[in-house]
Amino acid sequence: MRSRILIILAISGFLATFSGCGLMSKRYLKTESFERTVSTADIKKIRLENISGNIQIKQGTDSSQLIVEAIKEIKVRKKDLDKPLDEIEIKIDTEDNVIRIKTEYSTPERKTIFRINMGNMANVDYVITVPPGIDLNIENINGNVTSDKLDNDLTLDLVNGKTTITNYSGILECKIVNGSFTGEIINTNGVSINSVNGSITLNLNNYINAEISAETVNGKISDSNLMIKEIEKKKRKFKGYLGSGSPDTQIKASTVNGKIQFIGKDEI
Repeated sequence: MRSRILIILAISGFLATFSGCGLMSKRYLKTESFERTVSTADIKKIRLENISGNIQIKQGTDSSQLIVEAIKEIKVRKKDLDKPLDEIEIKIDTEDNVIRIKTEYSTPERKTIFRINMGNMANVDYVITVPPGIDLNIENINGNVTSDKLDNDLTLDLVNGKTTITNYSGILECKIVNGSFTGEIINTNGVSINSVNGSITLNLNNYINAEISAETVNGKISDSNLMIKEIEKKKRKFKGYLGSGSPDTQIKASTVNGKIQFIGKDEI
């Protein structure tokens, strides 16, 4: 007990010291807009790597260009509000038929002691408009991902956040650590959704030809309004065939903690 009290007192003294020198002072939100148009000639893949912020994916009509829009946000001291927002940099590079968009954070020396930046909370929200026919790879640590009417093949690797995809046609692979997934699949050549902590809901076109399977460790699996044949239902597993049940097309969902729902979006 004595050791814990000493540790608490030491931490309190540390915070009080730095509060006096301004590190614990009130922070203000500073924002900056970013927009860039990039040629997609000969491009086969677009890769976005973000740290914190929401990502919206739009289907573009121009087959030759990618539009990247972003809002940078960071909390700073009042005296830094009028200074350039150089703590966040968005880098866009093209190499080997891949466009790579990457968020990078830096901590200028004027705001750090021992390279510890205690008060600055940074965030970047993206809206990317992509031409059809180019593969997308999205990585995000904290934030939600949304898209509508997208037909690009899509790979998502997410840590914390919700994913909502509507009117989707394409090959989809999604891995989530903490967060739910809701998807409306119009047509596909393959879907694989894996979540550690979070529910999965798939609204499926009844006229997709696919093998459907699901597995959960802690949670329920349910289906409704689907024309599924040869259903195999167990406590934590599910398998069936939608349409003609093409073995080349699979729709898979798995989660450790959470429920899985398959719902038919068409009347039967």
